[in-house]
Amino acid sequence: MIRAVLISLVSLLIFVLLEIYIGMLVWLFFIMSYIFISEWIIKFKKMNKYENRFENIYVISNHPDNEEEIIFKEKELNELIINVDYVEVIKQIGKEKDWLVKSENNFYNGEMSEKNRLQVIPIIFRDGKYVNENWKSFKARAKAQILESREERHEILKSANNMYYQKYMNFQKDI
Repeated sequence: MIRAVLISLVSLLIFVLLEIYIGMLVWLFFIMSYIFISEWIIKFKKMNKYENRFENIYVISNHPDNEEEIIFKEKELNELIINVDYVEVIKQIGKEKDWLVKSENNFYNGEMSEKNRLQVIPIIFRDGKYVNENWKSFKARAKAQILESREERHEILKSANNMYYQKYMNFQKDI
């Protein structure tokens, strides 16, 4: 009798442990699926962002001492920049170019001259002849460089295909 009760208890314990194990496996499956799908969605969005990009990318160094980032008042300029650690600018340029290649961006990978191609441009604090600049003058230089480069980029885009530019950049109807 005691033996039968012990066998029943052991069987019940094994059954409960199997149920817990199976439940954990099911939850693990759902969690891993969620992570995989989330990562896929993030990658898809990033690929889409890079695939459709026509503006230059500006990789800007943070302040080397306090990691302060440049943030412009103009939202459209902030969308063009990537702030990175002072010592990571060149590395980040490689990553940005990789994303442009992976996304098959026609403005980067297409059959266009180097001059007309979408550029990934580094802007580094105290770089070269600007070795004596302070943070305030760096912000001004970065903004001026982006504005000038952006004007040149849009002239290139407009001269390459004026009708396309009018329709998609200037949002003109019936073109």
